[in-house]
Amino acid sequence: MNNQLLTLFRSFLRRQGLVLSLSLLSAVILCCSYRPALALSESHHLVDRIVAVVNHQVITQRQLEQQITRLVQHIKSINVAMPSEQMIREKALEQLINRFLQLQIAKRAHIEVKEQSIDGALKHIMDQEHITQAELEEQLAKDGMTLSAYRQEMRLELTISKLQQVMISERVNVTETKIEDTWKAYKQQIEQDTVYHFKDIFIELPDGASIKAVQAKRAQAQALLKLQRQDKLPAVTDSGEFVIKDWGMQHLSSLPTAFAKVIIHMREGQSSQPIQTGDGFHVLHLLIKKAPSQQMTRLQVANNLRQKEFFEAVKDWLIKQKGHAYIKIFD
Repeated sequence: MNNQLLTLFRSFLRRQGLVLSLSLLSAVILCCSYRPALALSESHHLVDRIVAVVNHQVITQRQLEQQITRLVQHIKSINVAMPSEQMIREKALEQLINRFLQLQIAKRAHIEVKEQSIDGALKHIMDQEHITQAELEEQLAKDGMTLSAYRQEMRLELTISKLQQVMISERVNVTETKIEDTWKAYKQQIEQDTVYHFKDIFIELPDGASIKAVQAKRAQAQALLKLQRQDKLPAVTDSGEFVIKDWGMQHLSSLPTAFAKVIIHMREGQSSQPIQTGDGFHVLHLLIKKAPSQQMTRLQVANNLRQKEFFEAVKDWLIKQKGHAYIKIFD
């Protein structure tokens, strides 16, 4: 349920025009039992060890271990290779530092999230899941979390998102030219991922054939094309005059250039005009054209590009903020 609630909350933020914080993108912060950082003066008798200091706040060993656990659970859920323990620890600590630092900046900037915004996020999740508030609370309880704590998590993430919008959004400028270039590159990738099943009706052309012989073979190819379109082509693989080869499923990259330039524009059931190559004439008949099932629209590509540019700007901004902050990591 944690990952599901996280996905739904991410969807809510997008609809509100908010871009997710880096901590939320890591998919390990939102649905968790988060404990606010302790002031230095009151931490010594509550925790066993301080692992980092972010300005006036501390990160404890217990908080880090909780974050590591969530990060490991997330990595397992997406079926990728598990990094080393050291890499996981460093990433978890980085996420906590980023989160605390941004919340500190948001507090200084008097950025707050109203209760109505949290209510809207909860309603979005319950509507998407078709569950009542009681059922939501039951799901949260299974993860050891109360609705009140979950609302606080939403408040913190929405606060960070609003902070990023205020500090960074105006610096990101994605031009129409860049969107168009990205869209063209995406379509080219879709074309490369599309597979084609076709047969090749081939008429061999002898070496050194005369112009008259070439014309005769071209006329023969046109006649075979007409028979193919009328579905009257003999069901043979080698008639002595022509050969029919079934190419099976192929990507454009595995085809001769002369074939690829033509077949990319064909529809299923369509036959090409005769294609002359060095060895003869080819009539291609496309049986199956299978493109990737999940494809984005131009608008989705543009939104993804804007979000990517925004995340890069957030990363740069965070680096600068860290340069102005007091951050101490203890071994």
